Amino acid sequence: GMPWTGAEEAQLLREFDSKMPSADIASAHHRTIEAIAARLVKLGRLKSREELPGYAEYRESLGRKPRENKEATR
Repeated sequence: GMPWTGAEEAQLLREFDSKMPSADIASAHHRTIEAIAARLVKLGRLKSREELPGYAEYRESLGRKPRENKEATR
């Protein structure tokens, strides 16, 4: 995917903190919910992608099972 800019990360954090729906955040950034969740983990707002509201439903819509929590097994 495209690299994240500092300005885009700042916007993402504002949107997430304001409780903007995950699908709307993804749409605004032209990215997947998976990418939004991964960036929020990298930025320290989430401990795991599964904490993002709507993430499980997104995975199910793709026919994918929930991800294993890799951090828990380390």
